[in-house]
Amino acid sequence: MTSSRRTPQVFDYFLCGQKLKSVDSNPYLGVEISRTMSWNLHIDNTVKKANSVMGLVKRNLYAAPKETKILAYQSIVRPTLEYAASIWDPHTQKNITKLEKVQRSAARFVCSNYSRYSSVTSMLQELEWQSLQNRREAARLTNLYKIRKGDLHVTAADKRLIPTKSTRLHSARYKHLNSRTEVYKNSYFPKTIVDWNALPPSVIEAPSTPSFKERLKEHLIQRI
Repeated sequence: MTSSRRTPQVFDYFLCGQKLKSVDSNPYLGVEISRTMSWNLHIDNTVKKANSVMGLVKRNLYAAPKETKILAYQSIVRPTLEYAASIWDPHTQKNITKLEKVQRSAARFVCSNYSRYSSVTSMLQELEWQSLQNRREAARLTNLYKIRKGDLHVTAADKRLIPTKSTRLHSARYKHLNSRTEVYKNSYFPKTIVDWNALPPSVIEAPSTPSFKERLKEHLIQRI
């Protein structure tokens, strides 16, 4: 065991008499958890896996109709990029760009356009594909809507979702959670509460989850 002001205490743990090995990261339910709570390794693994699947799609569907290519991307590639993304949604531009590059590559493949003079942004608009960043934000906010409605149970959520007296924008605002570190500041509740409080009443007051998703999608599109 070691201790100092800057070094956290390290303990030995045993299971059935066997000492557990100390590691810097370990996968849990498909998500790579690091001891520093950085998502860099998980995102690198996610991008690598998605590119691998995208490569398989390209090799087997290069001559397929556009609709088939879209279906392949949306059903087996994009889910890889979005698995449990509400938890690890990145805040650094470097990681955001890594993920978006996979979708931009998919857009070129779907449109069969690899010209260096063509605009990938225009292709994405033609396909009506939201950025992955916007989709992750929508997923986080939808989960918070479900928690608020009691449709999704999250341990100790009531200790983090504390109503505020301020009614600016809407009456369903929550207190911002103070954070001393970037890791906590950009974790699910602190980050999502900020986004939630900025939503217009028309979205917050949606009567059902499908209605909330539709209103939120329109709001995010108009915000661009």
